[in-house]
Amino acid sequence: FKSLLQNKLNEYKEIKINDFIIWIYEKVVLTVIICPSQDSAIKIFNVLNDRGMPLSPVDILKSSLMYELDNEDRKIFKATWNSINDNIKNNGLELFSLLNTYLYYTITSNPKTRLDKELLDNFKKNNKNSLEIINDIQKFSKSYIDLLKMEDKYIYLLRYLRHEIYWTSILTTALFNNYEYFDELKKLLLSYYYKNWIAGNTIATIKQTSFRILKLVKEKSNIQEIKNEILENIKNNNMEENYIENLEYYYVYGKKWDKPILLMLEYFATDNNHHSFIPLDANIQIEHILPIKYKEYNWDKIFTEDEREKWTNSLANLTLISMRKNVQALNYDFARKKEIYANKDKVKTCYTITQDVIHNYNEWDVNSLERRKKELIEKITNILSF
Repeated sequence: FKSLLQNKLNEYKEIKINDFIIWIYEKVVLTVIICPSQDSAIKIFNVLNDRGMPLSPVDILKSSLMYELDNEDRKIFKATWNSINDNIKNNGLELFSLLNTYLYYTITSNPKTRLDKELLDNFKKNNKNSLEIINDIQKFSKSYIDLLKMEDKYIYLLRYLRHEIYWTSILTTALFNNYEYFDELKKLLLSYYYKNWIAGNTIATIKQTSFRILKLVKEKSNIQEIKNEILENIKNNNMEENYIENLEYYYVYGKKWDKPILLMLEYFATDNNHHSFIPLDANIQIEHILPIKYKEYNWDKIFTEDEREKWTNSLANLTLISMRKNVQALNYDFARKKEIYANKDKVKTCYTITQDVIHNYNEWDVNSLERRKKELIEKITNILSF
């Protein structure tokens, strides 16, 4: 504070120091608040401060780790911290997410309090100094970035999951510890988490099993132990039956996993593992081959009202298409839709699963839907098999 004040006074040389001191005495009230703990001090600060945002766990962690260091070590710590932060940001990631993943790696259990407090308590228990800690975090951050930037269809599909902390902490730990079964592990996690998601279970179903997997990976246990943990959890929660039932359900469209499951089919349509990641944005649309609504064309001659109700939003009737193609396809009959999916306007649809509809079906009726339903579910169950 002293150096900051001196710099400001140097900037404004017209300020008379004696007048400024008198102003401080007359206008500024300094209050000393003695707190029993850092936690209570932070709570009071967050109530009283007027900078518009509270101290974040990242701020607190950084300042706490720097507190015990001398000036030279602080410079080293700060340079390493800034390097980590810059590298994370340059890769489109967030420092808090990295540190949260590092927390899960460190404690291999459910955090009971704030990120900074959990980590600081753990560091104290393990008698680690701040330079050791920041160097360990830097090494861990490289594995974290390598994982999330990996060009791999299994990782792409895991990135669609809502609760990413479990798979990211497990697989980052696997990379960080040079776990020899990494490839088998990523496949097991894809199967496990997608079956849980499609089955309609909550995060509570997989939480404790995820921590056990994380601990086993950290201990470099055999992959069969992890597989046994997963299979037991799947059996105890009837996950296998429920996920198949939901794939066969007549209302797949609108589920949070509808696009991801179609993208799974897309990524695995070829043996090539070097796909580009497809973000879940407005550029990718779900197309109903049998339209939801139509006032003309011959769809009502092909499907009864009951058949429309059963099939329109089912997995068999859904495919992927660009926003432009989706607007063009509208509610046309199947022959016209095929022309649009293909190359009629010199813009061919890029999705293999939609190309398959063009090449493998001459008409779109109940028999076609039955056939495609069987094909798609068979492909999904093969991808997610153990």
